Amino acid sequence: MDEPFDTTTQRKVSIESGSAAETRLPDRWLPLARLTWGIVAVLTLTVFIASLPLYLALTHREQDHVISVVRDKIVPMIKHIKRTGT
Repeated sequence: MDEPFDTTTQRKVSIESGSAAETRLPDRWLPLARLTWGIVAVLTLTVFIASLPLYLALTHREQDHVISVVRDKIVPMIKHIKRTGT
């Protein structure tokens, strides 16, 4: 594959990734990074689990509403259509 070409100076430009030493965290920061990651993961799971009861309650209430609409409005309409034939 060709290297990228710089059109302003008409020369090839090479793209090199940083060395492994530049991209790694120093040993003293690694435990802090892991601890921070763990705290964020635990907080995320806690919020998710804490929101489940409310989500399920709202879903159940919406489902009851849909059932009542079907029972109170749609079923009588179907019966009326069957009786009148329209």
